[in-house]
Amino acid sequence: MITFLVLAALLIGLALLFLLPPLLQGAVANDGGLDAVNISIYKDRLAELENEFREGQLRVEEYEQERRELELRLLEDVPPATGAGATLAPPAAQGSRGLALAAGLALPALAALLYVQLGTPQAFSTISTASQTAPPIPSASASAQPERFSQEGIENMVKALAARLEKDPNDAQGWTMLGRSYTSMGRYAEASNAYAKATALDSQNSALWVDYADTLAMASGERLAGKPVELINKALALDPNNHKALALAGSAAFEMENYPQAVTYWKRLQQLLPADSEMMRNVSAGIEQAQRLASGNKAP
Repeated sequence: MITFLVLAALLIGLALLFLLPPLLQGAVANDGGLDAVNISIYKDRLAELENEFREGQLRVEEYEQERRELELRLLEDVPPATGAGATLAPPAAQGSRGLALAAGLALPALAALLYVQLGTPQAFSTISTASQTAPPIPSASASAQPERFSQEGIENMVKALAARLEKDPNDAQGWTMLGRSYTSMGRYAEASNAYAKATALDSQNSALWVDYADTLAMASGERLAGKPVELINKALALDPNNHKALALAGSAAFEMENYPQAVTYWKRLQQLLPADSEMMRNVSAGIEQAQRLASGNKAP
């Protein structure tokens, strides 16, 4: 079920990058002050939902249900233009306005779901080629695609996005989506290149720096040492509480057998997680293993 939602999010998200601009062009004339306030309120609530989902406070089913209800309320409060003001925009634009607003609201939610499931292939696994057993923090690497989504169809969508970015290279959101798409396909070198472009355009976004580090490590034989660590440090400088950056920083320290440092990073992460979340349990298990190794005791 989760895999289906993730891949659906990928396809819809990519499609919206092409569909939203023409839909919105005809709707600009009808935007009013009240509509803008309503949209702002719903975006704030959507951001809250994304944070709750990312932190493990909401299950996938709860997140999806609340997001759908939020979209429906937006369509009710900001309907297509009617009455005298409707003459300001052509009929086609009026009919598409509600669709554009709903799509614009759905895209961040879909991107958030994609980020949580596919954009963190090594966020919670220690990347180590040493003889020690890595802590039991599971990997969220891209899984097999459902049959209903053909490999060719996905690749064509990604190629179309890449081609558009060649013509419009200043689109940070587009490069971000391309990076996530390549990550889900296991094309980590291309994903890291896309994130390099995204970070150049949006250098204050800590999430982009840590995704860049993650994919670069995957493209470099699953090794975090070197440039990936530098990128992780940039992310932490921007946001010391970035969950993925703290997880990867701990993984990098574990990889280099600096177990006390790994424990330090993961304990910082522990303080930010819900006590009863699966992520908390996994991080706690990783800390326990790092502490064992630091004391010279191997795992049984």
